[in-house]
Amino acid sequence: MKRLLYIILVLTLLAAAWSCHKDYDDFFTVAQVQLTAGDTCTVEKVQGTVTVTNLSNGQSFSSSTFEGNFTTIEVMRGPYSVAVEGTISLRHTDGSSTIHQFRASENYCEFLRHPSVVKLSILLMS
Repeated sequence: MKRLLYIILVLTLLAAAWSCHKDYDDFFTVAQVQLTAGDTCTVEKVQGTVTVTNLSNGQSFSSSTFEGNFTTIEVMRGPYSVAVEGTISLRHTDGSSTIHQFRASENYCEFLRHPSVVKLSILLMS
């Protein structure tokens, strides 16, 4: 009888342990926005602002801190639109450098992976 109670107790404890699970709390990711200038030049320095807007709830996140041609922002996972505006320094294949006003945008991208990377082609304004 004791042996049967012991087996039932062990099985109950095992069932209770297996039924416990972690809650899903992976809501955030790091979004990396990278600017590309084409084949004839490379991005030297960027001063500007990146704004990402969550298409599900309208919440916006922004960053003005660039490291070379990219910036990172911690965002909630989901679909976003991205807008970038500012000043950019470009190095051309002949060795010369130029400074321009620019914009870049993407109407739809998904920030789901860890990290999520979106590459944007710049549009020179001047």
